[in-house]
Amino acid sequence: MTELGAPLILPYGADGTPDSVVIDGVTYRVLRVDAGGRLSLALPFLAHTIRNANENYASAQTNNELIAAPAAGLSLYLAAIVYSRDTAGNMKLVENTGTPVTIFGPHYFGANDGMSAVLDPPRKLTAATNLGITTVGGGNESITVLAWEA
Repeated sequence: MTELGAPLILPYGADGTPDSVVIDGVTYRVLRVDAGGRLSLALPFLAHTIRNANENYASAQTNNELIAAPAAGLSLYLAAIVYSRDTAGNMKLVENTGTPVTIFGPHYFGANDGMSAVLDPPRKLTAATNLGITTVGGGNESITVLAWEA
């Protein structure tokens, strides 16, 4: 009991370590809060190698590599995309630029158009493959992508 007479409740979320407790054979992980009482979320990419690309082009691209393939047995996890262009056209992201497989898009844009996306859950690419972009329409365009490898 607390000083006010109300029971003290410690919220736990289902998961393993750290700070875990086992109750009736179920393992729970304590939910963490900051000094203001706000829930503190674990960001999965913080424990992995962060990969990003920021590219600007003045013409259409065909299977242009954005992020190189990680080592054997590791995959890229695409987490965020920001894209814009000054002419009408389309864009798609591909894995394995040598033998491309579309993993995002194609998405179509008007002149002076763009998009931003946070992928939740992140998009896992096939192990040991790179990330690339293909665009149609020419003009100036920019892309920024954030990924991690695991």
